[in-house]
Amino acid sequence: MIGYCEPMKRTRIPHISEPQVSWGGSMSSEGYDEVYRLKSNHKELLMHKRTLERQLEVKQEQLKELKKAIEACEVQLYDDAPIVRKRDRVTLTNGVNGSNASKRPNASSE
Repeated sequence: MIGYCEPMKRTRIPHISEPQVSWGGSMSSEGYDEVYRLKSNHKELLMHKRTLERQLEVKQEQLKELKKAIEACEVQLYDDAPIVRKRDRVTLTNGVNGSNASKRPNASSE
């Protein structure tokens, strides 16, 4: 028959915790070493994952605090009361003393 192919046989892949049996009926020392290495790596990765999760929680708390501080600064910045700086005070004082008045044209001279 043209175009016919046999279905693939599924072979079960053993879980890592299952002992790997060699022809002699027991797991080789290399197999034990590999299983131990993989389990050890897995434990280290889980510990690292927990560390990263804790660091993420701390960073999220810091972000919340920073956002609150920014909001407080924005409220203060956009407050109705203007902030008077030293330069602004000098300008206001000169205007009150009449230094700007001499620069205005006199209505009687027109």
